Amino acid sequence: MVPVITGLYGGTLFVPTALTALHETTHATIKTSYLIAIGGSIIAAFTLVTCLVVPNLANRFGRKRTLGALLALMAIGLPLVFLLAFKASNLGLFLGLLVLLGIGGADFAVFSIWLPELYPTHARAGGFAFVTTIGRFAGAGLTFAIGALNTAVGLGTSLSLTAIFFIAGLLLLPLAREGKGELAPD
Repeated sequence: MVPVITGLYGGTLFVPTALTALHETTHATIKTSYLIAIGGSIIAAFTLVTCLVVPNLANRFGRKRTLGALLALMAIGLPLVFLLAFKASNLGLFLGLLVLLGIGGADFAVFSIWLPELYPTHARAGGFAFVTTIGRFAGAGLTFAIGALNTAVGLGTSLSLTAIFFIAGLLLLPLAREGKGELAPD
């Protein structure tokens, strides 16, 4: 959960900042506020649609494989969005590649299915809350570090480096227990 939340916060919360910078460099005729709304809508729409598909994917391919595919998509998508499109000042490509962040950003939805399968009834709510809360606290703190990197190495580079968190998640994934589509025994 920590790599997912850190990468999600770090990779998507700075999209409005990137779009503002792209608006200035490309001299786009659309207002900045509309451009930011378009970028956010692209991410949100594709995340929502993918969240609706995640239960079927997780049941068909397993929780770990589904999460792994979404983590990999984010690990690839972040450098494409922030190194390729952003650094090239290509607004159209940037907006188009946000689809990858929207789809990959649904990775958190796997946990809604998976975590209840890992804890017995008496610990289910507490286990779910603990895992998600730790992920959010760590993700929020590490996002400040990503923000500090913006100053040190530049916006595009720092945001593409959030892909490292998804790679860490991929490396940790084999250590996780696979859910079987059934709740943990009491």
